Order: sequence, then structure tokens, then C-alpha cells
Amino acid sequence: RNQYPIIEMMRVANHLTVTTPLLAGALKIYADSISVCPNYHAVDAVNIANVSRGGVVHLIVAASDKIRVDFIAEALVLAKSSFEDRVRIVAVGPIADALRKMGVVCEKREIIPHERFLSELCQYENPVGIIPLDDSNFSACKSPVKYFDYAVSGIAVIASNVSPYKEVIEDGRTGLLVGNSTNEWFTAIELVV
Repeated sequence: RNQYPIIEMMRVANHLTVTTPLLAGALKIYADSISVCPNYHAVDAVNIANVSRGGVVHLIVAASDKIRVDFIAEALVLAKSSFEDRVRIVAVGPIADALRKMGVVCEKREIIPHERFLSELCQYENPVGIIPLDDSNFSACKSPVKYFDYAVSGIAVIASNVSPYKEVIEDGRTGLLVGNSTNEWFTAIELVV
């Protein structure tokens, strides 16, 4: 519904600012002048994750829009059945309903303002950010801000091995990158738990 007016605004704008080089490349057909200004995080506003050895692991899946969940849903069901009370799944936003429809037992949280998002997530014991993303052009042009949000608070991250995450996560060091299959997602969750 908003595509036409947005395209027209980009065509008449003097300059566009976007968050990733990939998005700049995708929009160059609409604008002559584009700058890339990556996301960052204000470190002084950070809470640190509640991490303890051997406690419950909270798998946090958050999405403000609808995303594919098929490849992650089966892995989450398997993780819950394998680790029982040792794993709890928290779903924030519309993704909660999609996961529940696929049989995932999860705590449903509504979308909250960004400034409260991490402080509330850091209250969960052993939070792990789960960031599934399909390999579409649209998804590839997204910002990796969700990774930055988790990482700056010391929240471990497992993300799909697709853009934009494969450009900012060093696999095995600053997070885990996995292919979009049930087996790869479950193996990564098992490793973190």
C-alpha cells in the first residue's frame, strides 16, 4: 500500500541515507545520491544479560514483522522436548502466533518500545537471541540491528547464515551462524544450552 508513495519520495529526494550497503545498491535505481550510515548502539544505555551456569536457558525470538518460521519452529519444538524444563522459549511480536500455530510452546510477549526491549530481556536467566531470517533480497537488505542489540548486552546469538548477519557475526566467536534447516538450528541450540 505504501510502496508507490515511498518510491516517489525516493525519486524526488536530494539524498537517501540507509543502514546497509546492500540496501543502498537495491535503491540506486530510485536515487542518485545515497549514503550508508550503519546502526550502532549507545553503550551507556546497556543492561547486561543475567547469565548463570546450569540454569534455565531462555531462547528469545523477536520480530516486529511476519517472517518465515518453518525451519526454526521444528528446531524449537525439538529443543523443548529434548531439554524439557531446562529451556523456555520467549516469542516477542507477531512471530509468537506463527510459532504457536506450528506447535511451539512459548511465552508470548507483545512488542514493546525499543528502549525497554533489552532491559526486559536481560531479566531472563541465560537469554539467547534466536534470529531466523530467510535468504530473500528483501531480508538481505535489512539492518543487523537485532544482533547489535543482543550482543551489546552480552546475550548469546544464533542467527541465520544470510545477509545482513553473515557480514557482522564472526561464526563461533561473536555468535553462531547456521543454515536454515531444522537440523542446523537444533544443533546450534543444543550447543548453546
